[in-house]
Amino acid sequence: LQSRDGDYRFALERDFFPRVEAFTPEFIIISAGFDGHYRDPMKGMELTTEFFGWITEKMTGYAARYCNRRL
Repeated sequence: LQSRDGDYRFALERDFFPRVEAFTPEFIIISAGFDGHYRDPMKGMELTTEFFGWITEKMTGYAARYCNRRL
């Protein structure tokens, strides 16, 4: 069973994003690997390029809102 965009979006929106908002970070660090991309030969996930764009936009928004764009 491969994890897809919708699976990750659901988990992030339900569990992760509320915790970011509650924590109000001073800075955000991201590991920006693409090993979850569906075209990665050593993959275990089926994430699309669009998903990576979506999560980047979300985290950029949190960085702007909570930590003076420190991302």
